[in-house]
Amino acid sequence: MENNYYQVDYANEVTKLNAEKQELISFLKGNIKECDKDIKELSKNYNTYFRIVEDTKITKRTYQEVLDFVNKGGKDD
Repeated sequence: MENNYYQVDYANEVTKLNAEKQELISFLKGNIKECDKDIKELSKNYNTYFRIVEDTKITKRTYQEVLDFVNKGGKDD
C-alpha cells in the first residue's frame, strides 16, 4: 500500500511540474510575442529617426568646420 502512495504522490508531482512548465512556456511565448510587437512598432520609426540623427551629425560637422575655420582666423590650411 505504501508503494502505491509514493507512486500516486510521484505522479501528482510530475503532473504539477508539467502544468508549471506549460505555464512558464505560455508566459515566455506571450512575452516574446509582446517583444516582437514592440520591435515592429519601433522599427516603423527607425528610418525616420536614423535619418534625423544622420542629418544632425552632418549639421554638427558643418558647424564644427566653420568654427574651426573662424578660430584659425579665416585661413584655410
